[in-house]
Amino acid sequence: MAFAFMVFPFMDIKEYLKAKYLPSRLDMRPGSARQLRTAAGQFCDWRPVPLGELCDEIVVEWLRYLIGLGRSPATVNSKRRAVLTIWRHAYRKGYVDRAPRDIPRCHEPQRIPKAWTVAEVELLVAECRKTPGMIDNIPARYYWPSLVLAVYNTGARISALRSVRCADCNLAERCLIVRHASQKQRRDRLFWLTDQTVAAIASHYNEARELVWPWPLHPDRLWKRFGQIVERSGIPDNRRHCDLFYKLRRTNLSYTAAAGGVEMAARQAGHASSRTTRTHYLDPRIAREQTAADVLPTLEIK
Repeated sequence: MAFAFMVFPFMDIKEYLKAKYLPSRLDMRPGSARQLRTAAGQFCDWRPVPLGELCDEIVVEWLRYLIGLGRSPATVNSKRRAVLTIWRHAYRKGYVDRAPRDIPRCHEPQRIPKAWTVAEVELLVAECRKTPGMIDNIPARYYWPSLVLAVYNTGARISALRSVRCADCNLAERCLIVRHASQKQRRDRLFWLTDQTVAAIASHYNEARELVWPWPLHPDRLWKRFGQIVERSGIPDNRRHCDLFYKLRRTNLSYTAAAGGVEMAARQAGHASSRTTRTHYLDPRIAREQTAADVLPTLEIK
């Protein structure tokens, strides 16, 4: 341990992440590992601080730097969480003699969740059907409509759907299985499919292929390409490409809540608490609850 203590404090967090943290994890999902690598790389690009010299003041200064760049509070907090995760691991393992103590989080304003309406999703699917080109030997005009309809149909996260294997998609029985490895809940989930979604998937389904929706390009290109389709469709969006698939997920959950209640939407989302569903996913324009406007007496104004 004495030798390790001599070596590791002189590494930066990016080097420590690669050498010690990631190899120590048995169940790290690729997306989570990618987020840690991104945050560690950005921190080291800002200032290559040896692990043994990390202190609260340096990390707070970096967070202020991110805020100055115009990063959102949620983004700043996610970077903070990543750096502290690596730092705390080094402290628990005895590679550094100091742990983070008091590094504040950004206040994240609670915004109203926004989904797309059915009419907007119809415009989106219509635009998807015009998309030229090929995606891993699948015509894009078949790939994109089936993916959009699958998110709209299931409300599943895009990362989960992209991992669905052809062997786990049964079009005859109108269902697919998302395996536990791609789920936050770490459990397999079965989703039933509408006839529309089944027909869209059937247009390019090939049981000899590993994945239903393969993506041979860099993962970031998926969001960029989808953002371009959304822009061409003419439906409003906030230009944050990373949020667009989540708007489809919110559409599913908002309409589910409107028809079957919040608890049904929470089950569809796989949330342990309906509070999470209500707070972050339900668009109140769609999943409308009774309010004062519905019960107040009308004034007789003269």
